[in-house]
Amino acid sequence: MGRIWMPAGGGGADLDVITASAGDVLAGKVTVDREGEPLVGTVKDQGNWGFSELAAGSAVTIPEGKHGGGGKVTAKSLASQTPGDSAAGHILAGRTAWVNGSKLTGTIPSQGAATITPGTSNKTAIAAGRYASGDITVAGSSTLVASNIKKGVTIFGVTGTWEGYVTSPYVFLRDGTSSPVDNTDGATGIKKFADFNTWALKRTSDSAFINAYTILVNNSSTGVTGTASIRFNRAINLSEYKYIKCSVKKNLLRTGSVTHVLGVSASSSATAYTHSTSISMDEGVLILDISSLSGEYFLYVETKGNVNAVTTGGSTISIIREVTLSNN
Repeated sequence: MGRIWMPAGGGGADLDVITASAGDVLAGKVTVDREGEPLVGTVKDQGNWGFSELAAGSAVTIPEGKHGGGGKVTAKSLASQTPGDSAAGHILAGRTAWVNGSKLTGTIPSQGAATITPGTSNKTAIAAGRYASGDITVAGSSTLVASNIKKGVTIFGVTGTWEGYVTSPYVFLRDGTSSPVDNTDGATGIKKFADFNTWALKRTSDSAFINAYTILVNNSSTGVTGTASIRFNRAINLSEYKYIKCSVKKNLLRTGSVTHVLGVSASSSATAYTHSTSISMDEGVLILDISSLSGEYFLYVETKGNVNAVTTGGSTISIIREVTLSNN
């Protein structure tokens, strides 16, 4: 064991207790080892070493050596590491995010899956400011084809080509004996011929015009001019038809003085008509265009002329033989 002799008589030091090595002594400082030999330190003096602007998720290596205890590792500000321009209204409700150093909780509501069925008015698929959390589906239909849509009508971009069913003619009245038809529920006199009583009568015994309707006037003298009309008692739905055709024939009126009128009205006591047509002849077919009308209407037949003969029990001035509704 080496010993250090202390001059002037003070005793010696036990070098066996030395445990420091060069790596335990500051650089530039000298001590002795266990053998009593000088030992120069190698530990660097780092002083108050520090590091600034440490970013989140990164690391810094602390240098080896002696530190003075006043050093710091300083992180970058949270605001500088979370830049952005979002607000709560840009983030889903229930979700959070850091923006410019602040924690934000979202407010955007979610909208679940839905199926939208088109209708006659607009429907909103997703309301403004919502997030679609499921599929928003617009229902389709295999029947949305041109052949199923009325010609000229466009539905969701499909222009129709269908021109409608060909409706069979509707026979409202037909005289004769082989196949007579009477869907009129009878008829009622409306306009009085020159203030004489006027009424309608269905012929049931006349072989020439059996089952036809007649306009009769209770007139007792010839040479009287007037206008008479009757209304058939059953209203007709005109919606499916374009034309009414009415076969008429004058009776006991002077040739050349006769005008027949066919008209329709929603009123059951009309003396003027919504639509009408007329012919100035003794006999013929009145054709009335009803293509612009729909719904229930009453049918009127009007006759104007000059009486050239009278008969007992009322003079027949006009005979209505057939009424048909059709599309051509």
